[in-house]
Amino acid sequence: MTVSRDTLQVLLQRASTGGGEPETLNQLTEAESVPGFYAELLSIAAAPGAPLDAKFAAAAYFKSVVSRRWRSAESPIPLDVRADIRAAILDAALDPNPLVAAQLTAALSTIARVDYPTQWPDLFNDILARIAAAQYPSTQLERLWSCLLQCLKAVINARFGRRKTAIAAQADQVLSVCVEAYRNYISKYLQTREDSLLLAHLSLKCACKLVVSCVDNLPNSEHTCIMFSEMSNALPQLFQIRSTDIGSILLAKHIQRIGKCYLAIIEAKPYSFVLMPRAPDIIRSYISLADSKADIFRLNPTEVTPEMDADFWKAVSLQALKLFRSLALFIVKREGGLAVRSAADNKHEQFKLAFQIAKNDILTIEYVDYLSNLLLTKFFPLTPTHLEQWQDDPEQWIYDETQASWEYDLRHCAENIFHVMLSAFTDHMVPQLAQFIEQSDNIDNIMDRDAIYAALGAGATFLHEYIDFDRFVKNSFIPILQGTDPSFRILRHRICWVISQWVTVQCNDRDAVYKILQQTIDPSNELNDIVVRFSAVVALRYCVDDWEFEADTFVPYILFFLDRLMSMLCSELEMVETKLYVLQVAAILIRSCGSKVQERLDQVLAVLPPLWRDSGDEQLMKVAVLQTLTHLADNLSDIPPSLYEVSFAFLWDSIQRDNPDYIYLIDDALLLWSRLLTNSAKPDEKINAFGPMAVALLETPPEDVELLLGIIEQHLLIDGFELCKNCGVQLMKNLITQLPNVSINSGVEICNILCTMELLFEGENLRALFSVQTSTKSMGIVDALVEDILHEKVKYALLEVKSLLVFAHLVIKDAEFGIGLLKVAVERQSRTMNDLVREWVDRFSSIIVLSEKKLNAMCMVAILAHGAIDSTLANEILSLAAQMIEEVHEVNGDSQAYYSSETPLNEGDRRRLSLLETGPAHKIPMKGFVKGCALHLLNENRLQDVYAVLDEANQALLERMLNE
Repeated sequence: MTVSRDTLQVLLQRASTGGGEPETLNQLTEAESVPGFYAELLSIAAAPGAPLDAKFAAAAYFKSVVSRRWRSAESPIPLDVRADIRAAILDAALDPNPLVAAQLTAALSTIARVDYPTQWPDLFNDILARIAAAQYPSTQLERLWSCLLQCLKAVINARFGRRKTAIAAQADQVLSVCVEAYRNYISKYLQTREDSLLLAHLSLKCACKLVVSCVDNLPNSEHTCIMFSEMSNALPQLFQIRSTDIGSILLAKHIQRIGKCYLAIIEAKPYSFVLMPRAPDIIRSYISLADSKADIFRLNPTEVTPEMDADFWKAVSLQALKLFRSLALFIVKREGGLAVRSAADNKHEQFKLAFQIAKNDILTIEYVDYLSNLLLTKFFPLTPTHLEQWQDDPEQWIYDETQASWEYDLRHCAENIFHVMLSAFTDHMVPQLAQFIEQSDNIDNIMDRDAIYAALGAGATFLHEYIDFDRFVKNSFIPILQGTDPSFRILRHRICWVISQWVTVQCNDRDAVYKILQQTIDPSNELNDIVVRFSAVVALRYCVDDWEFEADTFVPYILFFLDRLMSMLCSELEMVETKLYVLQVAAILIRSCGSKVQERLDQVLAVLPPLWRDSGDEQLMKVAVLQTLTHLADNLSDIPPSLYEVSFAFLWDSIQRDNPDYIYLIDDALLLWSRLLTNSAKPDEKINAFGPMAVALLETPPEDVELLLGIIEQHLLIDGFELCKNCGVQLMKNLITQLPNVSINSGVEICNILCTMELLFEGENLRALFSVQTSTKSMGIVDALVEDILHEKVKYALLEVKSLLVFAHLVIKDAEFGIGLLKVAVERQSRTMNDLVREWVDRFSSIIVLSEKKLNAMCMVAILAHGAIDSTLANEILSLAAQMIEEVHEVNGDSQAYYSSETPLNEGDRRRLSLLETGPAHKIPMKGFVKGCALHLLNENRLQDVYAVLDEANQALLERMLNE
């Protein structure tokens, strides 16, 4: 059987247009195993003159099938077919059409990642040979460089060592070709403006990838030094060309690529970068460019013209700041001893030399002063563009401010760099900055003062030894809040931000800070626009979500802030993202202040349904609603009906598997569900309706199966009879199914559920539940537990102890039934009851809880008395029973030693302990139980057999019991 080219083209066309998709894809999948399929598929993709849609569909499917089957163990591509593909793929990937070439190049990189170097050792030699033979300039040459780049990425990023070792061995050869090509291509472009810039761009990307990942000692690498020289020589000329050709996207990308190369090298190998030729000049030239172009970013948006090329220069300036940041970090880490790994590295001297150059030749004290002044005066202040965005869309602007990353924003990058500089040059910069900040009250310009306060916030971790923040708040911040000029809202926003930076570092007068936040979150003041109020919310979050937060000192402010947060959620905010943030702060406030929020419970609950309803596709908002309810359930003295009512609706929605948001909500829904059960002495009766849902979820459980099992146990403790009447059989089947796959903690939870059922039920009800078997293996729960123990599948003593406790409860409650189940279970494993009890005796010392030791000892005595084992283990079993009798003084079967000294954590724990207190560990006297078993042996005429193997101490104990 073969696949004709025409048939394959028809199938590919149908698949690409979506017509009859399931049937078509099945036909294609079946065709993959037909001889000649891959060759035909690749020939369609590479056929010159073929229709583009057919070529692209073939290339896309080829990439897909290579990704699925090249590494597949179940349905791998045959080895001879792989060899044919490797021979053809490189030429096919040179297709003139960029869309087709991109798909085939992606397939090539997948093959390279798997087959290099074992199956395709000549991969890079093959590509380099084709590059050397290709005509210049040509589309084919561009495709070859793209293939080389993607293969380098695939191999270098591979996790396994042999690929990295192989490419490291070839790195010098490949790098020499890349660097020489870059030198030729960039020279042609700079001299004649030939169309070689794309080739220069691609060859530089290849070279940089190799240098960063495969070259260890950059200063000693001839090719790396040449690359550095070529980049540094070309950069000024490229900037000059850019001034007259601002429309060239490729030129902008290549200039930025050079900056990315510098950044990649200095971040990965900072000491090597510093030792490279002209490294100091590179750093200083970039900073100089950023300085010269900074005024562009401070113009009004209407004043910025296309000729200014603002976006391009912003990107270059950001690279300049990042370069300097990496250099300053090198100094910080070197002084902290992080950069020097060991003397055996043979790099110690190079590190020392690089550090001296960085600190003494590049970052001199004078240059540090220049840079800090540059950051403070040109990059810290808000620009007209910022202010325009603030005015036009304040809510969006302040949200972006809270989420902004220093890696992508000039102002935030400057603040981050300033912090690094303070760390690197603490002794020089911090005293000067502190003195400058202390005199900031004399500065009238709002923007300048805002920049100074930005420095105050950025340097909080260093300035706290020089600045008394409490005094600064009183003398500087509070007077500012008295100002009425509209421009003062800028300082109000900044004050809130500074508080968020300082409150976790140094802030003793929390009362003054809370009063400032009261003033800035108040909407009745016209200066408090949404930016200022949201900034106050951010600062509030830092205040209450802090180790040193004291709820008692916050009591006078709790209701005010909670009212403000609820008001913002109801009517002042429009964006889902800002509402989400405010709700998260409210949840933190509730968590931190506990029952003190009870007075505003109804107000909080009234806000949540609209937030849930209006969240749309924003699952995080629904998650925040669930978390808020969980915090309320955790911190209220008792859960009121109103909290149950609101929670039930959200819970029911969240646990439905057909809900598209199920996967996002289930974990937080389970946590809320658990808290509603465990934190109330009398849970709302309506929650019983959720019990069967918990059992149903266990069929295909969520990730947190342990929490789900705990929920099921709580439903049993609250009304186990109702739950088991409705779905007890299904519950047992689910437990049997899940047991082999669960973690130790989940296994313990399953045992807890079984023990709870054993304590709740007896007689026919108990027998009915523990007789349930799965339909596939006809296995019961006791069978599953015994299999794990006898086949040593239980790797943890705790889980085995809990399993044995399940047997103990069952045998003590119904000896005939329990022992019968155990006999059947051990026979299924081709073992004996003696094997099981031998394991039981050996594990007895691992049992820590005295009440559980009692139950286990009683159970083994009962098994012995009912003749389920021979008398060879009798002496050891009686010794364990005697040990319990001697160690614990019982009164009517109970003892204080059987009770835990730990206080129950919640109402759920209290229910569990109350049920345990009704069980045999507290009701059946140990001595009386052993005596009863001895009498049973006597009645069965087996006492003498047992008595004969006992030592003198156990014989005496047995005699005393029988004579009492």
